[in-house]
Amino acid sequence: MDQDYAKRFTRKPPKKRANFKKVMLIAVFLFVLVGIIGVAWKMHLWNKPHVSAFLSRHQEPQKETAPDVRFSFYDELPTMHMSVSNPVKETPSPPLQPPSPGYFLQFGIFNEAAQAGQLRLSLLLSGIETKVVKDEQNYRLLQGPYETIVEAKGFQQKWQKKGIETVIKKAE
Repeated sequence: MDQDYAKRFTRKPPKKRANFKKVMLIAVFLFVLVGIIGVAWKMHLWNKPHVSAFLSRHQEPQKETAPDVRFSFYDELPTMHMSVSNPVKETPSPPLQPPSPGYFLQFGIFNEAAQAGQLRLSLLLSGIETKVVKDEQNYRLLQGPYETIVEAKGFQQKWQKKGIETVIKKAE
């Protein structure tokens, strides 16, 4: 039983990969060649008169850059002095009238007319028409008059749905 195991398990020679490398090299070369030909063909077409005329018509117009705009009037207006050639005569505002008979919705009561005017303006921007009425020492913001209390309650519920609290007042 004398066998030589070293000869039995001999190493096989590696497979030749030279064919694969050659094929890959040729493929890369063809890819680059096709790319160069394609670019040259496009450049050749763009130099044709009908193509360049088409391109010139359909190019986007150059956007002009806007001049640098500075809004400095916020700084200049407070220090600016104005002179008016024809002074405007101040007309006295009409006296605040007492409310008419009926029912009113009161949106607020204030010590100063400016506060009442502020709320009136914000309500006006919300679409609610009101008027400022001065009594002995307060300014009231009222809406109305309404002929019946039922009509006044209907409007009060309408404003409550919008989150605005009112009080119904009877005119005196």
